[in-house]
Amino acid sequence: MEGTSLNKDHDGSFVGYLAAIMADGSNIVFTGSLSKQNRTIVPLEQLKSATAIGRIGGSRVLQVSESTVLKVGRKVNMDEAETLLLLAAKTNVPVPKVHTAYTIGEMGFILMSKVEGRTLASCLEDVSREELREIALQLKSYVLEWRELRNSFLGSVDGGPCRDIIFKHPWDYMSTRKYGSFYSFEQYKHGVVEALRLSRPTGVWYEEEEELKDRILSFEEERSDSLGVMTHGDLHPGNIIIKDGSIEGIVDWGEAGYSIPGREFFAAKRVAMDPTWIEMIDSSIPCFEEEYKFWDEIDQSMKWYSPV
Repeated sequence: MEGTSLNKDHDGSFVGYLAAIMADGSNIVFTGSLSKQNRTIVPLEQLKSATAIGRIGGSRVLQVSESTVLKVGRKVNMDEAETLLLLAAKTNVPVPKVHTAYTIGEMGFILMSKVEGRTLASCLEDVSREELREIALQLKSYVLEWRELRNSFLGSVDGGPCRDIIFKHPWDYMSTRKYGSFYSFEQYKHGVVEALRLSRPTGVWYEEEEELKDRILSFEEERSDSLGVMTHGDLHPGNIIIKDGSIEGIVDWGEAGYSIPGREFFAAKRVAMDPTWIEMIDSSIPCFEEEYKFWDEIDQSMKWYSPV
């Protein structure tokens, strides 16, 4: 992807905004795992010379040096940095190395290593079937490895709210309502019912919602001994970096956290369009087909009125 200097055109205003919020040095809060080390921020002069190389979910990705990128924006949360640090410490999953991570006011900053290669999305049509099978096997091994990370709650790794897509369909698109953490599956299901209610104009219930609510509350999903299973939550070919026929990195962990066992399969498959990628999902991610059908019905119902 060809980058754009932040000093050109409309991006200049973004630099100005960053300069304004960075002026108050007392407003910097480093992520918990780095609170006693790597207490550095990216200098404004380095930001001015950075190159914009992409946008992810409302945040910007800037290349600030030959080997580092900065993810910055209001939606950049420190739980993403904590997830990357946890994966680097506990697994062999190839993820970007976090150099520093902090918030300044409402803006989040994560400086991390740049992963070299091409996205799987950009080379799905170019890679041979044999290479795709090898990549799928690699992906399966990484998915199974990060699923070994478990916890006693459902939410982000630092104990924050649950980031499942099922909680992101408010009728009021300005809503900042958060759900979780949840410490039982019953709490989770009641959270889903509340999210269903708030996906309707003014929270009005109809007979169909009452029937769906009853099915949600009586639903039983396969669960492990530990309630929460580590989940990427946004796994798609654009987040898998390939180099020399192998997975070089898995990126964009902003939706990650401890979730129900079927979430990874559901989150990947609900937006999958490419037949090759759909085949890779089925071979690389533990399949929860019945759970998928149930959560997909709820997801589709929530989107009737929601702009999301």
